[in-house]
Amino acid sequence: MLTRFMLKRCPEGYFVFRLESRKGKTLLTGEPCASRAEALAAIAAVRGSALRMTRYLRRTDDFGLPYFVLVDANGCVLGAGESYGSWRAVELAITTVSRDAGKAVIEEVEC
Repeated sequence: MLTRFMLKRCPEGYFVFRLESRKGKTLLTGEPCASRAEALAAIAAVRGSALRMTRYLRRTDDFGLPYFVLVDANGCVLGAGESYGSWRAVELAITTVSRDAGKAVIEEVEC
């Protein structure tokens, strides 16, 4: 299985996307988008930012679990990773996003 962006149109009319690993694990979840064109532009922005390690911000959630966000050149959040049990797991996820986002296929599905 290839790494892929899953692009979904929700019943409420907005679009969401996530980047899935070859094993089907969610690596990055994008912000909701008002249109398909906006979602495709956001995916393109993820692809463009993914290779720049300075665009990954490491954070902890309310439970103290580590995760990352990917930002664009202006610091706007493009997407967030899942919460992980260790910083090592966060770094592995970032490495995977960086390596695979640029060549990931886009698969459109319904919510």
